[in-house]
Amino acid sequence: MKETMPAQVKAHCVKIDSRTHAVISGVEDVELFSGEKILAVTSQGAIAISGEGMQVENLNISDGELVIHGKINAFSYDERQPKSKSALSRLFR
Repeated sequence: MKETMPAQVKAHCVKIDSRTHAVISGVEDVELFSGEKILAVTSQGAIAISGEGMQVENLNISDGELVIHGKINAFSYDERQPKSKSALSRLFR
């Protein structure tokens, strides 16, 4: 019987400075963006970021980096599988 090896998971990192600036690596897609909520798909699951007055400063899907500015209130992870590529991610390639 053959044993299957788990797929290599890309690195993922979240850095938050003073709850007003966040840099997230390992981003594969952004499914939702508003001033109050951002839903990004990372290499280790989806992440929901909620806050106030949030803006995407930089989105680079090819490098896997998302930079957010605004008041950050909460982060939460979801293990669900990603949907197809969003229009936002295709626009910022």
